[in-house]
Amino acid sequence: MEQLIRPHELIMVMGVQRSRTTALFHSLATDKTLTVLPEDIDSAFYYQFRLRPVTELAPLIERIGGRILLKPISETFMRSLAEVAKEFRAYPVRFVWIYRDPVNVLHSMQREK
Repeated sequence: MEQLIRPHELIMVMGVQRSRTTALFHSLATDKTLTVLPEDIDSAFYYQFRLRPVTELAPLIERIGGRILLKPISETFMRSLAEVAKEFRAYPVRFVWIYRDPVNVLHSMQREK
């Protein structure tokens, strides 16, 4: 049975730093039906690791079509998931949020120093 692919579906992998969002993103990125756009300091989709405004992204999203996998990890430093969902309400958006115990995050950060 063929899977129905919704046009212009956005899948955003998000979570606090050190919660293994990159590992999950890379795992999901192996799906060949996705267009993969990892976080970046400056690209067509990102500026300083944050999503560009939907007014700038809409033409790109329309051109790409299909399902788009994003990792806007720094996005929730400045706004809530509800605000992101509201901005991108013209598109089906799925959030994959990873939670990690803050004690483990702190321990992980200390080991890295």
